[in-house]
Amino acid sequence: MTDKDLPNKQTSEDHDSAGVNSSFQKGADRHEKLTIISQNSVEDDEVRRESQLKKNDKSVLSLRSNDSPPIAKHEIVTPSWGPVSVERDGEVFKAVLFLMDAKKKKQPNFLDNYKSMRWYHARTKFMWKMGLFVACVIYLLVSATDTVSFNSSEDPMHWFWYQVSMQLLCDCVFIGDICAQIQAKGYRTTLNNRWTQFFCLTLVFHSVGIFWPGLQALKVTGIVRAYPIIYYNQHARNAMISYMKTLPSVTLWIGLEFFVIIIYACFCVVLYAHLDRYGESGQKAFENFAAAFVSLYSLSLTVNNPDVYLPYYKRGFLHIIVFASFLVITYFLIHNIILVRIYQIYCVKLKNNAVQRRQNRRRALCLAFEALDETKDGRLPRALVIHVLRRLWPRYDRAKIEAIMRHTHQYAPREYTFDQFEMLMTALNDRVSKHRSVRCYSPCAKRLMAFAVSAHLLVVVVSIIEFWRFFYSVRFWVLISIFRAIFTADVIYRIKRMGGIKYFIKDRFNVLNIVAILLSLVAIVAWCVGLYQDGGVSRLYPTSHMKKLAQLSVLFASCCDIARIFETIPEYNALLVVFGNLLPAFLGQAAVILTLMHVFCYIGMNIYGGKVEPTNPLWTEEPFPGNLYYTLNFNSYVEGMCT
Repeated sequence: MTDKDLPNKQTSEDHDSAGVNSSFQKGADRHEKLTIISQNSVEDDEVRRESQLKKNDKSVLSLRSNDSPPIAKHEIVTPSWGPVSVERDGEVFKAVLFLMDAKKKKQPNFLDNYKSMRWYHARTKFMWKMGLFVACVIYLLVSATDTVSFNSSEDPMHWFWYQVSMQLLCDCVFIGDICAQIQAKGYRTTLNNRWTQFFCLTLVFHSVGIFWPGLQALKVTGIVRAYPIIYYNQHARNAMISYMKTLPSVTLWIGLEFFVIIIYACFCVVLYAHLDRYGESGQKAFENFAAAFVSLYSLSLTVNNPDVYLPYYKRGFLHIIVFASFLVITYFLIHNIILVRIYQIYCVKLKNNAVQRRQNRRRALCLAFEALDETKDGRLPRALVIHVLRRLWPRYDRAKIEAIMRHTHQYAPREYTFDQFEMLMTALNDRVSKHRSVRCYSPCAKRLMAFAVSAHLLVVVVSIIEFWRFFYSVRFWVLISIFRAIFTADVIYRIKRMGGIKYFIKDRFNVLNIVAILLSLVAIVAWCVGLYQDGGVSRLYPTSHMKKLAQLSVLFASCCDIARIFETIPEYNALLVVFGNLLPAFLGQAAVILTLMHVFCYIGMNIYGGKVEPTNPLWTEEPFPGNLYYTLNFNSYVEGMCT
């Protein structure tokens, strides 16, 4: 298969799976014409490009090394391919959406009309995603006011309007997003998705609890409030699917563990039941089969190790053989086999996901190339490619894109085949997502800055050691202000050196530096307010919450400044980069864990709510007196989540 034929080999099934039909709606509301820069001479064009590179982005100049071959005259001239019609602009916009999906390595899924593409593009905007995130958080935080009674008798109007207004607002946001998906993907594609089907059912199910008299049904319907977090988080959905796939294999080994516990429980009842019943062991761990099963299960998790078997060990050292063999079989053997099996399943899942993502990227690139190839000859004009890339990355000017294109290919071609187009998109994704770092300081200057950070941290630690006595002195704030002025000047210099704040914040360490400055400003304002509340007297101990806020802000700012030290140590830097890359996957796992905690919290509130109180006679018996175990309860949603 040649490069010319590759994009045209897409079958109708590929187009149907991507949600793309054959024709576009000709009533597009707006379009933009391509601006093709005409050149009078090769020399003038080269001078103009070099000047724009130096003015707009100095980092791109490094892409053109001294060893790269010169560019021929016929390769610099940009051919004109005419004005853009409304239909052609729709094809270009479709190609831009395909390229956006290719960058994210996901399968394109939108209808082949201009309106659907606009809705599809709107759902990728940051503000749209932020609105959904806020709605999910509010939807879940409503549960923080739930108690065991689920009743609005104490303050009916306040409770009712709080519950109804917040939850109806979130429901409207979710329904609006589902309608946007229908506009973008189509009615059938959207509602045939099982995740969407279950989401619609949860919205209806929870609405019943909102309008039920006295809100009594919320004790059941509130259990689904955590589902939007799973629905709008692709990593969480993948983690949930992985959990479901590991259940069959893991269940077999868990069943084997329970079988071993049952066998050992029978042996322990025979060996130690008489000792527990007559009080010779001082405990009742193996008084009967049920107690023996619970005790051994706790021992398999090392919860009661070694307290459960020490009373029997002191009667003879041979008794340790029973418990040692049990721990070897369950804790060291079966548990490790379960972990190995889960690891194997996840490895296969990750490999399949990697293959699928590569296929999705290549398919999206093929569809984008086909949409741009108006003449169907398997080649794209260079000017058209530049125009599409500028629409894909608006902050990149023409000169910068051309410089990267010249760096990708030794001789910038006038027309791009599919292989060249794919190579260019790969290089652009790497260059755009990983901006070249600019050297702002020499190694010696970096070490001096790390020394200043260490000195600043030492001042804060000394103030804590002195129980914040130094914190309320003028000397402390003078030192903090001097250090913060140095760090602020450093941030301003690096922002200017790197060409603007949008390039500065691409580095996670730089974001922490900005956060540290903001926290220091909060600390200064909070300390001034706290000093005013104390009547202008610096007291030894904080008498207001504002001074406590100032202390915490200074401490958090110092922790953020430690990132400057990590920048100078390659091992720490690499470790933080790895954690930063794994953070989305960690958040997906955390969303699943939060959902499971939410579900079991509501189950616990319905079963154990109101039964664990300090006045309960149970807490007057051993081993609970003097302890605070009664604080672990399900009397409210907050207490249940903490438990």
